[in-house]
Amino acid sequence: SASSVQPQLRSSARRRQEQRAQEQVPVSGAAPVPTGGSGQQTQGQHHQSSHNFGRQLGGDRNNVLKSKSQCLVQPLSQLVDLASKHKAEEDPGKLLAMQLQSGLADLLAQIATYLTSEVVETFIDPSANLDNLVHSANSRSADEGPSAEREFGSTLNDFETYSKRAAVTGHQVVQLANIENTQVLHNIGRVASKLDGLTPLVAATARTVFTQSPDKEPDTARQLGALQREWAHTVGSLVAELDFILDMELFIQSSETALEKFLGACKEAVDDKKPQTFAENSQRVANCLHRVRQACDVEIANNDDQDFTRTLASLSSDIKNEIGPFLALSPEFGKNPGSARVGPQLERSSHTILGLVQRLREQLRSFYAPRPIPHQVSGESETDRQIGELLSQVRLTEAQKPEDDEEEGRPPRPPSPEVAFPTPKENQPILRAAHELHVEVQQWESEGNDIIAAAKRMAILMANMSRIVRGEEGTKADLIATSKAIAEAALVVYRLALQCAGLCQEKKIKGNLQNVATRIP
Repeated sequence: SASSVQPQLRSSARRRQEQRAQEQVPVSGAAPVPTGGSGQQTQGQHHQSSHNFGRQLGGDRNNVLKSKSQCLVQPLSQLVDLASKHKAEEDPGKLLAMQLQSGLADLLAQIATYLTSEVVETFIDPSANLDNLVHSANSRSADEGPSAEREFGSTLNDFETYSKRAAVTGHQVVQLANIENTQVLHNIGRVASKLDGLTPLVAATARTVFTQSPDKEPDTARQLGALQREWAHTVGSLVAELDFILDMELFIQSSETALEKFLGACKEAVDDKKPQTFAENSQRVANCLHRVRQACDVEIANNDDQDFTRTLASLSSDIKNEIGPFLALSPEFGKNPGSARVGPQLERSSHTILGLVQRLREQLRSFYAPRPIPHQVSGESETDRQIGELLSQVRLTEAQKPEDDEEEGRPPRPPSPEVAFPTPKENQPILRAAHELHVEVQQWESEGNDIIAAAKRMAILMANMSRIVRGEEGTKADLIATSKAIAEAALVVYRLALQCAGLCQEKKIKGNLQNVATRIP
């Protein structure tokens, strides 16, 4: 039953668009698209992974992923061609990069939706098939004849099919999840592989118990019980690891879709007067609602906003109050399939249940909606003015040293009318790190954002240090002074990041931000 596995749903990190939390699945703002070999390799990996995932899903989902993936092939090829001609930074290249970035974000978002749906549907009642197998092995015997063999064979096949699907879902997440937390992905892969290994052991032991007749061997039965507990614990661990990286709103949305399907199946069962089908799908509805309530409970435990948590607690309580009356329809329908009361009552319960889950999803979306980033209306901040001056100095020095271009057999480029950060070469690791930081922080405004202002200053200081280290300018005293300035800027970012973490109402995000901040000094 579902109660034998209690996965711990982790709280959402919808604020990842502001705080870049590590554990969440595909972020809808993709990083700048690389145009070289790494870009081709990354796109090729996404294309192949989405293709494999789509084949496993089949049907319309496969067609959707295939279409979205195929849309990326031509613009990537064109962008790579422009990059080989050193034209990727021109307007056509920028347009292609924007098109790729948008298309890749769309593909990743669709994969995230389908992955979450797979997790929701696969783990609604993880232990049901195993419980049926153990019961069949212990209560039936091969000596009872072909009917007992068919029943046991059916439950064994159901268990093996489900266990394989559960492990495959874990491996799919490892291949497709767009997250930075590699430790979680490693844990998911490890647990999924363990489940792969446990499945044949459970099946073989169950078969041994079934064939022992008429008396069951106590040791073999105990071994099956131990394997049953180990398998259930392993599946519970897999669910917990998968839930760790799920987006909460997307989880609730996928649960809502699953509920619509199960409730629709219940309605068809009433129309067709099929009590067994009604009982099976009504239990799936109840299990799905239990998972939704677990999500509420963990979200409440990880959030400090009292108004928000009170709203979630109220919705969770209302959902709980609907489960009992809904399940009571099953025995009533079983006793009297022609009852005129079941249909209207099912309609009312379905409307109420879906309404509550929808309200829960809307509450999550509203609470975790990204806050608007303040933009500069006119003029420029003092920080941006200073950064512009530093960039101008760095660019001027670059323009005065044509021998770098001459060494590569190309004529020196004319000074650009726009201020541009110096482009690093292969043997310039400090400048490369500075350039990566510069590209990242350019996405954010400095006005009213001290963290971004300090980070921009660090990028410029690191670029200056690169030139000093290479002996292109400055003295030893300049190197020491620049190093101290970088350390001071890093401490500013560290202090501000800790202050920002203190303002986070969600405990999980707060802890992640604090952990990242402590690595800065």
